[in-house]
Amino acid sequence: YCRFPDCPDKKCSGPKNRCPDGSYVYQDPDDYCRYPDCPKNGCDNQKFFTCPDGTLLYQNPENNCKYGLKKECWDGSYVYQNPYNDCRYPDCPNRRCDYQRFFSCPDGQILYQDPENNCEYPDCTACCDPNDKPGQFGDSSCYLGYQCCPDGAWSCNTVDGVSFICDGQLIFSGFGKECKKTKSSKAMRN
Repeated sequence: YCRFPDCPDKKCSGPKNRCPDGSYVYQDPDDYCRYPDCPKNGCDNQKFFTCPDGTLLYQNPENNCKYGLKKECWDGSYVYQNPYNDCRYPDCPNRRCDYQRFFSCPDGQILYQDPENNCEYPDCTACCDPNDKPGQFGDSSCYLGYQCCPDGAWSCNTVDGVSFICDGQLIFSGFGKECKKTKSSKAMRN
């Protein structure tokens, strides 16, 4: 009784191929390392659309065989590339913020949640407290004039009548505003 050694395992050396539906197919060692057909998934995988950058969009079974890849939106929904709009994704649905909630800034400005910034409140604009305005209560320290700096601090004129030192910088324009309310007023989040 003679026995032959087992044949070596059949191996293929080619890379995996990506199918239009996002799955992969691998070479079949039992079929001379040929690649099997990609799954049909109900779409015609032979049809594709070429984007301006050369990217190929195939029919997507997750999108009723329309062309394009998906992108997840903030709310868990998906948008798909539009081959008829340079393969761009359409906008995701707008965030819906609670517009009953607001924030009152020291200057009296009312701020609402920003849907473009995760429904966060925007920052209050810095303003200068009118109770700290130079020249009040017999104070003559700013006899050449004063301005409200962008950071919300008052500054006296530097002797030329037009320039002021704000936050260590000499500025001639872009000044802040005086608060409508004093900074000691409570800002409340509702």
